[in-house]
Amino acid sequence: MVTGESSSENVREDVGDDIFLRAARILSSLSLEDALDDLILAVTELLDCQIGILGAYVDSGGVPSIETTAFCINGRLQSSETYPLAGTPCDTVIGRDFGFYPDKVGYLFPKVAQANQRIEGYAAYPLVDRTGRPLGILTVMSYSRLTDRDRFETLLRLFADRAIAELERKAAADALRVSRDQYQAVFDASMDGLVLLKTDGTIVDANQAIEQMYLFSRSELRGRPVLDVLARNRRDAGEQFLANVLRIGYAETTDIATRADGTTFKVEPRAVLMDYEGETHVLAIVRDVTQSMARDQALRDSESLLRATVEAGLDCIIVMDAEGRIIEFNPAAERCFGYTREAVINRDLASLVIPPRFRAAHQEGLERFLADGTGPYIGQRSEQI
Repeated sequence: MVTGESSSENVREDVGDDIFLRAARILSSLSLEDALDDLILAVTELLDCQIGILGAYVDSGGVPSIETTAFCINGRLQSSETYPLAGTPCDTVIGRDFGFYPDKVGYLFPKVAQANQRIEGYAAYPLVDRTGRPLGILTVMSYSRLTDRDRFETLLRLFADRAIAELERKAAADALRVSRDQYQAVFDASMDGLVLLKTDGTIVDANQAIEQMYLFSRSELRGRPVLDVLARNRRDAGEQFLANVLRIGYAETTDIATRADGTTFKVEPRAVLMDYEGETHVLAIVRDVTQSMARDQALRDSESLLRATVEAGLDCIIVMDAEGRIIEFNPAAERCFGYTREAVINRDLASLVIPPRFRAAHQEGLERFLADGTGPYIGQRSEQI
């Protein structure tokens, strides 16, 4: 892992919701050229951490690794580095979900302590494309214990969304810089809908994904104002969206789009300014999120029900993942074992609640369950004294 030296206090308890307003202002004012560098500097400062990494997921000689796209230590940008994922907390986040180790991250991951013994806390958010394929990671590390998990998760998610958009913009810009034939092949192969606009909103080009989404052919779109076709039933919102990207270089929203046949669907458009053939243009990246939003809502409803059931339970409920790390710890378990939920999430279950003389048997049982789904306590209520 890449690490650095300095000292600073972690997120202050007296910082109010204005931190989110500051984050919004920063995200809206990021420069086009240095967006990723500015982003990592900003999120590291906002969260009072000493180390920030925005890294791309790469295969380095057959070894899954992180290549730092933007990397800072104590407010200073560093040159790019590459480090293997294995044995680092980043390996628990890539392609998964938000990772939060409030303290003792060096104890949990010895590679961290080997690199820098002063690192105490770690938080990271995964970067993924629309198919769920890992793109990279947004990480902050501190020499102090981290507090307020929700604040870290919310802020890192905000900055992660912008980082993904910038990575998409860079990929699209690279595609537009190659030869015309190559450009068309890459443009059309994108799974996201891509629309290239002049700054006055005239459509220059649209890819096949846009044709399939909106049921307009490319020939019907080229040369027409985007507000007359793709945003015809949302002109006011479309005008504001275009004005935002022209003013600050970036815009994103969630809205309702209308197909050529009059049916509607939910979209998540993002737009950035870019250079095309020597002139400033707008590149809009459009995703159809109708199904994913419905799935997300169903998942939230299910998670809310599960959360309510777990928290109201009189019995201790501890949930661990396939690697034996705690992912749920209800109030009854807090009262019984004397740990707070925040202190144990992502920690090894065996080292916290299993007596040393039973840990070998616990590990054998976990391996057997992962292999064939069987175990002496599976599907049963257990009382241990």
